[in-house]
Amino acid sequence: MCGIVGVGSFVMQGLYSSDLETFKQLLWMDALRGMDGTGAFRVAKDGSIEYRKIAGNPVDFLRAGGGGKKNKKSIEDWLLAAVTQNDKILIGHNRLASVGAKTTDNAHPFMRGHITLVHNGRIENVIALTKQCKKEPTYEVDSDGLACLLSEFNPVDVLHEIRGAFALVWWDLKKKTLNLYRNKERPLSFFYSEGFKQYIFCSEAPMLEWMLKRTNRQSPFAKEVEPYNLVSINLEGDVVNKVKIKEPVLVSPVIHQQHWCGEDEYVGYENCEQYRDWE
Repeated sequence: MCGIVGVGSFVMQGLYSSDLETFKQLLWMDALRGMDGTGAFRVAKDGSIEYRKIAGNPVDFLRAGGGGKKNKKSIEDWLLAAVTQNDKILIGHNRLASVGAKTTDNAHPFMRGHITLVHNGRIENVIALTKQCKKEPTYEVDSDGLACLLSEFNPVDVLHEIRGAFALVWWDLKKKTLNLYRNKERPLSFFYSEGFKQYIFCSEAPMLEWMLKRTNRQSPFAKEVEPYNLVSINLEGDVVNKVKIKEPVLVSPVIHQQHWCGEDEYVGYENCEQYRDWE
């Protein structure tokens, strides 16, 4: 279990200081869903991306200082720049490690090509799928492998093929769209306000509803992102694409649960490949 949070603005001025405070408070609350890694990425008004991440909880993240040529600013100052530079979107992630060491590299987000991704859940057939890449990527975390797939293949085709539990949020630099997608195994709640010219989302609806009431937003009721519906939002806050992905038929969940060893391999059968995709 991991957690995803985000705020977006579709006004010319971009994010306000109140949006940044909302984001930080959501990130703190979301630590209940994972404290092994914390990260965030900013989407500028031109669609470009910056990200920071650490192996640690949100308190450690927000206290982290700058260092090196690439990250001279502290993370607190880096986040503040999202307001002063009129950024449009802030996305955060709290990791509960399931696969891969508890390192900064394995924290979210993952950037591969034009895709920057955060993920809650587990992609169980990612190794089989990434073997189809032109050059098979090296990765330790399934989410990183998924980012590779989304950067190389049509996302609709990838979403049709993946199996497991997932709520996904990614930025597509080529199309300049924020994309949200989940299946029934993982939650993702969304609030869209024409009045405030903004949207807010996070993994848990009660968390989001509490934040909306606390900050006096209109209509303090969050909606779940509909399972198996890919929603794409542009920098102006318009839903520019909504694609229904066919829900997979899982034929052997009991066998899968009994023989899943937790390291992207099935054990206990001579021909385990037949169970890899549950089809």
